Amino acid sequence: KEDAREYTREEWETVRAQDAERLSRMEAYCTTTKCLRHFILDYFGEEAEEFCGHCSNCLEEFQELDVKEAAADVIRCVQSSGQRFGIRMIAGTLLGENTAKIREARMDRNPVYGKQSRMGQHLIQEVIRAMLEEGYLRQTRDRYAVLKLTEDSEVLLYSGEPFWISCRKEEERPKAERGKSLPAGDLTEKGRELFEHLRRLRAALAGKRSVPPYMVASDRTLADMCARIPLSREELLQVSGMGEKKVQQYGEAFLEKIREVTGGDRETWGGGEESLKSGSGKDGPERVPLTGRKGRKEEFRLTGEILSGLSYVPETTLGDFTARINELRDETSMKRLTAKWLTEKLLQEHCLEYRRQEGYTRTVLTEKGRRAGIRSEERLSARGNVYEVFLYTEAAQKYLVELMKKYLDS
Repeated sequence: KEDAREYTREEWETVRAQDAERLSRMEAYCTTTKCLRHFILDYFGEEAEEFCGHCSNCLEEFQELDVKEAAADVIRCVQSSGQRFGIRMIAGTLLGENTAKIREARMDRNPVYGKQSRMGQHLIQEVIRAMLEEGYLRQTRDRYAVLKLTEDSEVLLYSGEPFWISCRKEEERPKAERGKSLPAGDLTEKGRELFEHLRRLRAALAGKRSVPPYMVASDRTLADMCARIPLSREELLQVSGMGEKKVQQYGEAFLEKIREVTGGDRETWGGGEESLKSGSGKDGPERVPLTGRKGRKEEFRLTGEILSGLSYVPETTLGDFTARINELRDETSMKRLTAKWLTEKLLQEHCLEYRRQEGYTRTVLTEKGRRAGIRSEERLSARGNVYEVFLYTEAAQKYLVELMKKYLDS
């Protein structure tokens, strides 16, 4: 209808709700850490792979944070305030902001006021958005977008299971949640062997579900499995990061692999009775780590082990190539190789270049890139939209390895 006065009250409320939903989706696009191409195509009802390997998010290296304490405080804040406020008010309360709106609403007297003051505004809002996405909260579909609890809110509050979010590395990790991961460093010989088996299994499980490996189990969780050597479902539930849901989804596969590799010999493989008696890490004693020293991860480098284990395929994308490289490195001590880094080197070598086309800056393939074995391919989406992908032949993959040798300390 052309004139807003022609709308009935019910129709006007429907229009407002639709506008609020669109605004919410736009905000989610601006803050998501997932593949941007997948997000856009999903919005328009098209199917797409979870990772395109070309957008800024796919080229970015994110860190994963367990924010279960912050998520629990969000639920407590929403509950104790009568489920009457939106994201900004709840976030401001948890951060301990001293604003007129918070004082007027008496949220400065809320039991969790200021409990997450060490988190930044962006990070606490990211926690809330992740809770909305996972169904632990919901928003009303009106102009107020009030946060409401769901049936799953209580599960997150009392289960004690980790709640993982991804964020960019420049964002500071909340101090209240530091120091809870196993120290980084070199594993024992037996621990390293088992860890590698579990890491490969994790990659296979992630591939079947089309999710990032850390969504199956974090490095900390795998290291804890190596420390405990769980041989039953009950013992696996004691492993950090393995709650009921994870055990139901992946537990049998991990247990089968642990039994296969260790033969059930817990003593030889380093998991003693004391490690199984320790708590879940929330209130119990600190776990015995499999690390011999503390320290930060070293930058990615091309080792002999990676080179000997790397196999070439007839054709692949840059994202898949870097994923195969990363599967060969030691995750406990070495950072990831990113597609973004390789793209930068291809630009430096003039195999790719930025070009302004139709008002947009695009990455295009050069003649040198074609000679190196890279080719571009136009593809048609389900709705008839044309998009371009870069494919790397076996020759191009070998060229990428030579680039890494040139720019990295092997």
